[in-house]
Amino acid sequence: MKRLESLAFPSMSTGHEGPTVAEAARAVVLEIVAHKKAFPENVYLVDAQEEVIAIFEEAIQNAKRGL
Repeated sequence: MKRLESLAFPSMSTGHEGPTVAEAARAVVLEIVAHKKAFPENVYLVDAQEEVIAIFEEAIQNAKRGL
């Protein structure tokens, strides 16, 4: 079993028929929060677009507030 210390997770592909970027970000953040294991120690949500990074940050803040 691998014990990864860090994991970088890019934004998910979304399209006109799929979830919005905000919905995808929320799903990713909720799954990370639900993953109650010791590894990976760090999870980085990454993207090249500033607007997607802001959406990730909002999803993280909403998860912290229980929204």
